Amino acid sequence: MKNLDFIIESIIKELELKQMNDKYYKSLPDDKKYAYYKPGKNVKYWKLYSSNKTVGYAGIIFEENKYFAIVYIEEKYRNKNLLKLIYKELIKKCGENKLYAKVEKDNAQAMKAHKKLFKNFKNYDNDHVVFEVKL
Repeated sequence: MKNLDFIIESIIKELELKQMNDKYYKSLPDDKKYAYYKPGKNVKYWKLYSSNKTVGYAGIIFEENKYFAIVYIEEKYRNKNLLKLIYKELIKKCGENKLYAKVEKDNAQAMKAHKKLFKNFKNYDNDHVVFEVKL
C-alpha cells in the first residue's frame, strides 16, 4: 500500500493533461465510452497522465453558453483527492473562473465526491445533477 501512496502522491504533484488519442479511448470500459463526445470546435479532451501512468481522461464541452466538464478517473486512482486538481487544470484550459460538472444521479461515488467538493448544484434532468465548479 505504501508504494501506491507514493505513486498517487507523485501523480498529484505532476498531473498533466495531454491530448487524448483513439487508442486510449478504445481501451476504456464500454460504460465510460458513452460520455465521449466527438472532439471538435466546442469539445476538447485530454488524457490524465503522470509519470508514465494513465490516471483517466477529462474533457471540456462548450454548450448552452457554459463550459461543462467530463472526468473519468481510472478505478485504482479514485478516492485519492485528484478530482479537485483535475478541475483546477480544466478551469485553466477553458480560461474561465468556473465550469459545470454534469453527474449521473445513480453514480453514488461521483455524487459523493462532487458534493464533498462543491456545494452549489441543481437537478439538470431526471438523470443528472449539475455542480458549479469554482476553485
